[in-house]
Amino acid sequence: PELEGLILPGKLYGIAAAGRPMIAVTVPDGEIARLVIEHDCGVVASPGHSDTLTTHILALSLDADRCRSLGHNARKMLEERFTRRHAFERWHTLLHSLN
Repeated sequence: PELEGLILPGKLYGIAAAGRPMIAVTVPDGEIARLVIEHDCGVVASPGHSDTLTTHILALSLDADRCRSLGHNARKMLEERFTRRHAFERWHTLLHSLN
């Protein structure tokens, strides 16, 4: 929890690149949860809330169309926000702001 907002786990990018829906077990007000909710690419369960996690897993296991839609949205998020070009542009902006 102390690192929330400082890093995004690499798994997020791999799941999005594969066009798969995400199940994020994370704090609901953190960056990962925000991305998943904002881009409608998965579901979020708070740590320690196994009942919510179980409900999400069961619901997704019964809804292949929803899983496809979430996976499509995950890939779209990756292409719109997290390409190599986006990363270079953010670094470029940051480095020029230090001058």
